[in-house]
Amino acid sequence: VPETPVAVFTTSNKDMTLDAYGDLVTVGNAGFDGDPTTPAYDSVHKIVLVKQDRNGNQIWQSLLDYPGERYTVYGIESDDSGNLYVVGDSFILAADSNGQLLWQDTFEGLGLSVTIKDGLVYVPARTTRIYDLNGNLQSTIDNGDIYPWEVQVTDDGSVIQATWTAITRHDAQGNLVWSVNATYRTMDLVVETVQQHASLRLI
Repeated sequence: VPETPVAVFTTSNKDMTLDAYGDLVTVGNAGFDGDPTTPAYDSVHKIVLVKQDRNGNQIWQSLLDYPGERYTVYGIESDDSGNLYVVGDSFILAADSNGQLLWQDTFEGLGLSVTIKDGLVYVPARTTRIYDLNGNLQSTIDNGDIYPWEVQVTDDGSVIQATWTAITRHDAQGNLVWSVNATYRTMDLVVETVQQHASLRLI
């Protein structure tokens, strides 16, 4: 909770993940009046992380600053060490297993989801960004005019991305291998499309 008294404190949960310890971590947006002593509503926005055990008991709650000036969070994922990766409107940040900030980065566009595979962090956007677990940018994938909102990674490092209108596969070097149109049911079509390409196996 905020350290100072506030007149309004609201939260909205956006996503959740199970961490390496089997605990549930939710992420959302917290909004409150930063200075309740004045008549004007001084709007303050924070990222709120809440960790609960399997019995629903709260372990901790953490408030983190948004890296930029856009106050929307979309997704969260946990790695094998219990560290947390949060994405939102034009940003990604990492927090440790106690909810303390480790690193952050900003970029153009929405970060609608995050995927972790083999020590890499994948953030699909107009330009998909691939980081190591320490926040160092390793590579990018230029998606052109499409805007992926979900990514899966195969054992050989191929990147499958789903958009509102297409499914694409890039190899581990970021080269486009194939792209198919999808008018609706995009995520269902990911599985169907992969099954049609016998050389590709999603894990």
